[in-house]
Amino acid sequence: MAPKLELAFTLRTYVNKNISDIGPVKGASGPLRRLVPITHGSITFANSSIQGKVLGPGADWVLQDVAGGIAHLDIRTHANGALYLHYPGILSVDIAAAKVLGFAADASTTEFGDNKTWFTTPVIETSDEGLKWMESAVFVGQGRWVVDENGNSAEYAVYKVVN
Repeated sequence: MAPKLELAFTLRTYVNKNISDIGPVKGASGPLRRLVPITHGSITFANSSIQGKVLGPGADWVLQDVAGGIAHLDIRTHANGALYLHYPGILSVDIAAAKVLGFAADASTTEFGDNKTWFTTPVIETSDEGLKWMESAVFVGQGRWVVDENGNSAEYAVYKVVN
């Protein structure tokens, strides 16, 4: 029987304009390395009143294949001081992504599934005994863009893989 997905939490991480283009790696025509700073955010657990804050600084170390339009994500941040989140993933860089990350005036919120490919596989470490179950779970997250009064952000619906 195939595994099922159970919503575990929603994670929103805000970025700022100080994106650093480190440049091509693996040769002059190689993929571009970009550092996207995470300034703050929130984490909301499903089926629970537990909420937390994402504490900066964090960062997304993007490795972007410009020719193929694919970005490999390596995101690291902290929430509430009790959770360390590392969520590698893959993102198809489309027009919406370029507008949000370029802080364009017409950047807008998208829906989950609007992007052809935007998935992460979060790995979590915690010192909170009530959240230790997260260290032995397998997660998959789907991303979308959120543009609101707090800034530009990536939001992930993160699902626990269950039998």
